[in-house]
Amino acid sequence: LKFIVVGDPHIKAIENNDTGAERLISIISLINKMDIDFVVFMGDMTDKGTIEQYSLARKILNDLKKPYYVVIGNHDIMISDNLFEKYFGPSERIEIIGNRNATNYQLLFIGTYADRNDNGNLTNLYWSFDFDKANKTVPTIVFAHTPIRCPSSVYISCKLNENILVYGKSMGPELKKFTNLLGVYSGHVHRDSSDIIDGVRYTTVGGLVYIGIAGIYAQPSDNIGYSVVKDGILYYQPIYYKVPYTIRQSFL
Repeated sequence: LKFIVVGDPHIKAIENNDTGAERLISIISLINKMDIDFVVFMGDMTDKGTIEQYSLARKILNDLKKPYYVVIGNHDIMISDNLFEKYFGPSERIEIIGNRNATNYQLLFIGTYADRNDNGNLTNLYWSFDFDKANKTVPTIVFAHTPIRCPSSVYISCKLNENILVYGKSMGPELKKFTNLLGVYSGHVHRDSSDIIDGVRYTTVGGLVYIGIAGIYAQPSDNIGYSVVKDGILYYQPIYYKVPYTIRQSFL
């Protein structure tokens, strides 16, 4: 099984000032030439969740020639809880996908929800995924916008954002019920990281734009994530998305 993960684009739909959109176009051009099974965009496709931003994001993804999934992020619901599904389908889903050796893998896509105050601004973020609907024994990969575990390389950022990230971490007890959990992917913190904890690979994907998180500024990442499942083990490496790119021989 081979797949690509792409970090937060934050598409703004502003002419001559939309780094996320420009980078996403370049990334799709590269991915179309790659031998992969699918692509996952890790949330915050839009910067403010407007119709214009959603429309541009969907227009760009229309050029992608590979199967793809989009995770919903907190920026995608800043205006409406419904626009995401209009443009990208269900925000929560379970997909079963086969690989070249006929092994079936279970992909879980976790939604993001929020309460709103009297001014309509987002307050508490939460998830409502029904993990009882998932098979706890088959090879499983989870995709959620917010990290379930704080990656070691961005600990300070996670700690300062603890009140925001708590809803991601609260999935931990549910994930412990899976006996064949291969990996958990997320975006949100705009940092590249990949840690193996108790045999499970926890990965965060760098965002495509410059953004401040709790006073710690994340530079735009020039990488996307390349993953391979081989002999029951999930491998991951960031790859430079501007041609030419290289993939370590051990991944092939």
